[in-house]
Amino acid sequence: AGFFHLMTHAAFKACLFLGSGSVIHAMHKVYNDSEHDPQDMRNMGGLKAKMPLTFWTFLIATLALAGIPFTSGFLSKDAILAGSLAFGLFEHPRHILLPVLGFGAAGLTAFYMFRLIFMTFYGTPKDGKVVQLAHESPRTMTVPLIILAVLSLWFWFSPNPFGEGWFHQLVQKPESAAVEALAVPVEPLEVAEDAAVRAAGGAHADAAHRAHYPAMVLSIVIAVTGILLAYRRYYDRRAETIAWEADLIRRSAFLRALHNKWYFDELYEATAIRAVLAVRMALNWFDTWVIDGLVNGSAT
Repeated sequence: AGFFHLMTHAAFKACLFLGSGSVIHAMHKVYNDSEHDPQDMRNMGGLKAKMPLTFWTFLIATLALAGIPFTSGFLSKDAILAGSLAFGLFEHPRHILLPVLGFGAAGLTAFYMFRLIFMTFYGTPKDGKVVQLAHESPRTMTVPLIILAVLSLWFWFSPNPFGEGWFHQLVQKPESAAVEALAVPVEPLEVAEDAAVRAAGGAHADAAHRAHYPAMVLSIVIAVTGILLAYRRYYDRRAETIAWEADLIRRSAFLRALHNKWYFDELYEATAIRAVLAVRMALNWFDTWVIDGLVNGSAT
């Protein structure tokens, strides 16, 4: 399942990265000579009508990443979540945290990706130049997006949008590591161990079968919940909502830390960047007064 998700993930995640590049390309045209950050989603909005190819390909890839049915991401994420649910609920309940984290991550993914969709492509931008100056990217950028978006749909991997396809037939997980047939005599202990491995494999297959449909329904419900929360929160950002959020952030140190990304940018500026600049100044002084001093002194 992990190998399968690595394969499906390649197409729709590449589509999302290239789609982001398409949006950034358009925003650089808008904020060419401005103090606004062209990569800040808070400076975007309303790009759906101006960049339809980028929007639709981005939406398909987002649905695949969120694990929505009829996408390749649904097939592979469902396989992973069903396996984790079988392992952590039916086989080893002490590991119940594994499926909890898996389904929680699925909900967060749906939420933050549709936050991106709504803030970038919907709503009214705070600067009218976005709608006036933004335009669709050239074909050298949109054609790869179309190809990757089509590869993010389910039918490349399975004729059944809710079932396994050719990948699971070609790349099969072995039932056990035990040797099934040997030309040499087998000790009774080895036979017992092999039987135990086979029994464990059968129990795992039964647990995986029991978890398949509950995991499918649960993953869809969680993903749709994340999308609805993002819709409620970001689709139509009203002035009073923005003011209410700003007031909450102002009064809460914890929310301020979240809003400022745990101050990682400030920490990086105060440590790594300033350290590099300090070393640069020291090297510049050494080069100017020691190296050049020796050269100029010898010349004199």
